[in-house]
Amino acid sequence: MVEKFVLGTANFGMEYGISSKKVDIKEALKILKRSVEEGIWGVDTAVAYGHAEDILGEFFSVKGKVLRVIDKLPHRDYAGKKEVEKEVKNMLKRLNLSFLDCLLLHSFRTFELMPHIVDVLKGLKEEGFIKHYGISVYHTWEVESFYHLCKEPIVVEFPLNVFDRRFTKHIKNWKSMGFMLFARSVFLQGLFFLENFEGHLKKAEEKVKALRDLAKKLDVELSCLLLSFVGHFEDLDGFIVGVDGLTQFEMNLRCLKNPVKLKQDMDSFELQDEDLILPYRWFKPS
Repeated sequence: MVEKFVLGTANFGMEYGISSKKVDIKEALKILKRSVEEGIWGVDTAVAYGHAEDILGEFFSVKGKVLRVIDKLPHRDYAGKKEVEKEVKNMLKRLNLSFLDCLLLHSFRTFELMPHIVDVLKGLKEEGFIKHYGISVYHTWEVESFYHLCKEPIVVEFPLNVFDRRFTKHIKNWKSMGFMLFARSVFLQGLFFLENFEGHLKKAEEKVKALRDLAKKLDVELSCLLLSFVGHFEDLDGFIVGVDGLTQFEMNLRCLKNPVKLKQDMDSFELQDEDLILPYRWFKPS
């Protein structure tokens, strides 16, 4: 499973999630060095992640392009093709790279505002600035809408975890269509490790405690149980997991090298409540 581990770098540039901290630069560089040594798939970053691109750029300036990179175009009402191209070139400059392995729209709203951005992405691919393009989504219908204009294999980054399984019924079909598939929100932005449940999140407390009890019964770390669940979807190209330090990174590696054999039924943990499985709805007004 290590070869499918994609290091999420949001915490390199900001405090991300409800129970994470920002990683300092020295520790981030150590994590990247260990990532190369262990042969993980690569890194996932975004313009929106503070100085994350700059830290990756510092690393690549010394080591060269030793990891594959997924980067995400920030949501904006772009004036046209030239503005998009300028943004991508600035991303490459910060990363000290000549091309991206995958460039994703960070928000479906960008596509809604500018549907012909698909043609711009295709052009960037033809010119060699990116190898693959796609979109980061929250809903399955967003993938169908985006693909309708692309009409060729795309990259899709979507949420998948023990609670949220909305995308699982599409994975095999999309893979057969040549899509590259990356799961994110494996830890649901830290919800599974939360100590105090308040507001809308109070509804998740019972399920989270049941998961912790199961991990205890199996004598494994909760993070290992969660990683193993996502890892058993063989058609995924990778799963994105952020870390808040080198210790957590090493623990994730140990889990991936010795995944939990999920013999028991995990279906009882699935949730349909979008107030719980969609982080952008967590703090909406009551």
